[in-house]
Amino acid sequence: MEQLCNLLNYSAISIRRFLKQVGYFSSFTHNSKWYTLSSIPEFDKNGLWFYNQIGFSSHGNLNENIIHFINKSSHGLSAKQLAEILSIPCHAVLNHMYKSGAIDRFKNQSDFVYLSSADRRKKQQLMRLQSLLCVENKICLPRCIGVLH
Repeated sequence: MEQLCNLLNYSAISIRRFLKQVGYFSSFTHNSKWYTLSSIPEFDKNGLWFYNQIGFSSHGNLNENIIHFINKSSHGLSAKQLAEILSIPCHAVLNHMYKSGAIDRFKNQSDFVYLSSADRRKKQQLMRLQSLLCVENKICLPRCIGVLH
């Protein structure tokens, strides 16, 4: 932004107005510091595009991406799985989002699995997650039922 302001001799507010008119994406990495015109990204099947280490998404900022991928998952996602999808660690953001009620979580034997905050979707995810844990651990269903944290 600073480079554009200096190069074009306009204020940041004016530059943002110009960008809005032509269409742009801000990065979901680097605290939305980077911008690209909407005609440039070639998003992958997950709606993500990277230029060097800078990530852009058709789903919005980092929080919006986390919510999108959690809601899309049939049985929730761990912090490790989200980091693999987004190519950045997001433990701190996940904890903050959980505490604010934007997402929920389930404690399994090894870590947390993050779930939708929407009751209906969360119930579906928990049922699938519990079935998956029971099959993986060869434990009967009643012993698989965990506690939401």
